[in-house]
Amino acid sequence: MQRHVADASQFPFPAEFFNDAVAEHGGRAVYVTEMGARTQIRIGATAPAPNVLAPTDSAQAWAVPATSRVYRVTFDGQISEVVGPSRKNLIVNGVTFGNFFNVLLAEFFYGNIVRVWPGGRKEIVATGFRGADGIEQAKNGTIYVSSFENGAVWKMDVHGENIQPLIEGVGFQSTADLYLDESKDIVLVPDTLHSTVHVLSM
Repeated sequence: MQRHVADASQFPFPAEFFNDAVAEHGGRAVYVTEMGARTQIRIGATAPAPNVLAPTDSAQAWAVPATSRVYRVTFDGQISEVVGPSRKNLIVNGVTFGNFFNVLLAEFFYGNIVRVWPGGRKEIVATGFRGADGIEQAKNGTIYVSSFENGAVWKMDVHGENIQPLIEGVGFQSTADLYLDESKDIVLVPDTLHSTVHVLSM
């Protein structure tokens, strides 16, 4: 059943690009990511330019404003900001609920994996996963991350250590989101470039 709960005009800040969403425990609301200044992070976004992410140490990178947020949207249309802008979460893509009552973010530009604690404190768990898109956390704490830029999926422990690639080299702008099915011990990864789904063992 389709249900309309909010318009872009209802959000407290300009809506540039909503990307990911995750249902709140209890089913009363969803958390939605607003990517912010995503149009300012690439070198050449149209052909024949390369259309790649700007270097992280470039003047272009430092000029990208921190406007990305995460909103909580209830099913009766109430909207609140739950994660505010920060250079730690410069361009937020993926969002999920982590263990220990926190929220995990996949930050796209720097590739930060950010844990947001109750009260708003932000902790970079790991970094360097540029193009980070999908993110999930298993009950045992293992974090799974996919990269839209690198055609890759990684897993790491709850502390962001012991990083292991599950797949690599699938293709530029290929592996987008992911879905964790712990009942079958698999990770499902849609492949936008090849119109298929990768089934990976946890």
